[in-house]
Amino acid sequence: MGLYDRDYVQYNYRPRHTNPTGFPSITPVVKILLIANIAAFAIDQIMGGQISMLCALINEPLTRSLELWRFVTFQFMHASVGHILMNMIGLYFLGTHFESKWGSQRFLAFYLTCGVVGGIFFFLFKIIGFIGPGVLVGASGGVLGLLAAAAILSPQFVVFIFVFPVPIRMAAIVITIMYGVNVLSGGQNAGGDAAHIGGMLAGAIYCWWPKIRRTKFGQFVRSSTKDFSSHKPFHSQPEHPNTVTQAEIDRILKKIHEEGIHKLSQRERNILKNATKKEREKNRH
Repeated sequence: MGLYDRDYVQYNYRPRHTNPTGFPSITPVVKILLIANIAAFAIDQIMGGQISMLCALINEPLTRSLELWRFVTFQFMHASVGHILMNMIGLYFLGTHFESKWGSQRFLAFYLTCGVVGGIFFFLFKIIGFIGPGVLVGASGGVLGLLAAAAILSPQFVVFIFVFPVPIRMAAIVITIMYGVNVLSGGQNAGGDAAHIGGMLAGAIYCWWPKIRRTKFGQFVRSSTKDFSSHKPFHSQPEHPNTVTQAEIDRILKKIHEEGIHKLSQRERNILKNATKKEREKNRH
């Protein structure tokens, strides 16, 4: 079987998590998150908002930041039907994509972490004076972290703004600028937009981290966090194309399919590059 004969490198390959209608089949963690958010919203509405006040992030007084459970629970509270509807649509489409790509555990950790970072930004912008006292609820931090990840890793995505299809990278840039302007000007929902920026930044840093690690800054961070008992410098070993087996190439292609090309090490990239070059040269003869 040639390098380009495998199903997951074909242009028209349909991932297993896509059903015949073209909509993604719901994945396990996304399903749980949708149910939890909708149930929390319904119960909160029945109880007149009492649950929200126990679970929301409140930035005044700042000692509220010590109530650490709120950094998770606020992500399951929503202010209105429109608010939860928009967030759940984003969670469904983006969440199923990344849970299928990354696996349930990694996806959930990413999603909740982006939300937590959004909550931290909510307090940080309060401390530096860009936003006033307020309450933060909603899954937007996690959802926008997913949007940032999609803009970086899956630029083929298209989002609809009103009825107009917009490439996801363009949409991400535009809404980031809008959020930034609104926060700096102290506009309506500036606190929410501070959380949006935090979630998107967390998602972007996560996706860019493999590249950051290869910079001088990344090397400094790695060397600073090494075990003090280890003094052996890291030496990259050159890969000899002739020693690479077909099984190794298959493993790398499978890794791209399951985890994304950004997860490849430099060694794996070199192997794939050499294998691709050989395959193309062979096809010319």
